[in-house]
Amino acid sequence: MGIREEIVDFAIIGGGIAGLSVARAVSANGTTIVLERESHCGYHSTGRSAAIFVEGYGEPAVQEISRISRPMFDAMAMSIGRSVLEIRGLVILRNAAQDNEADDPTRIDRAAAVAKVPVLRADSFVSANFDPIAADIDVHAVQQYYTHGAKSAGANIRTLAEVLAADRRDGIWYIVLAGGDEIRAKTVINAAGAWAEAIGGMFGATRQGLAAFKRTAAVVQLVGGPDIRNWPMVVDATEQLYFKPESNGLFLSPADEQLTDPADVYAEDLDIAIAIDRLERYTNLTVQRVIASWAGLRTFAPDRLPVVGFDPTAPGFFWLAGQGGTGVQSAPALAALAAQAITAPGGISSADRALLDAFAPNRFG
Repeated sequence: MGIREEIVDFAIIGGGIAGLSVARAVSANGTTIVLERESHCGYHSTGRSAAIFVEGYGEPAVQEISRISRPMFDAMAMSIGRSVLEIRGLVILRNAAQDNEADDPTRIDRAAAVAKVPVLRADSFVSANFDPIAADIDVHAVQQYYTHGAKSAGANIRTLAEVLAADRRDGIWYIVLAGGDEIRAKTVINAAGAWAEAIGGMFGATRQGLAAFKRTAAVVQLVGGPDIRNWPMVVDATEQLYFKPESNGLFLSPADEQLTDPADVYAEDLDIAIAIDRLERYTNLTVQRVIASWAGLRTFAPDRLPVVGFDPTAPGFFWLAGQGGTGVQSAPALAALAAQAITAPGGISSADRALLDAFAPNRFG
């Protein structure tokens, strides 16, 4: 028979960056447990992200959350005594149909783009935009910051703790784990990433239409060993390719979005070949070999906004899901927003309330 633990204030399902960040944020307000189904936290999307902070990425409300998060990353760096954001810069390549904003202050011409990334083929694009503050994220440092902070505040982080079933009785959630252990919690926070929709179903929560999409990535070694360390990240505006320097080579992705069931996904040779072909069409680079490849999951609601808030039909069940490709860069602000909505809803500012309304689980009717 499994172990029945004492009633906790907050049970967080999912040990990725969303779950760990909100664990740190709420654990000062009550007993907290994080339930991670894998053998270690950050196994899926968090550990397989592009690790880039781009404030202008995503829908306007997502951009606002990222903007709020940036100084929070700076404060994090001060706390741990090391930088978590390193300026990389970002060049977005545009074709003739997209080059229609001549007065855009971020617009640069082909010569300026090639000056920043000398291997670009000038005939493969018409103009570009440059974001000088896009930054690499030290995802490991961020994850450790949240993990250590949560543990220091008393949170219990359990791995190999897959949730199988749930039932609510007398205002308490009874959560059954694989192996038979039972967790009892006053509030459940669904930070299960690609599994969030399925977890919601176990708790009788309202369907959100969350869907998981596979994205492929690889690190490659280049012929000739060019010095690429100071290049900005490069993105094709049609979202067919992006690449940036990595410590041991060049990181690239075909920016694919393949609808899939939540699972431990892997890179396919064809998708890596497509990425390499696109790289060699946009640049004069030649790939010598693939050093490493992987795939990750990005989860979106139908409107591509996060789902954050208490479920309208399942009492004590809070959604923190659907962060798509911005989960790491939006984590600081989303965790703070979620924690306030859970522990001190009366103190939410009008600006934060507007964001919560945009992300509300009842917005789909």
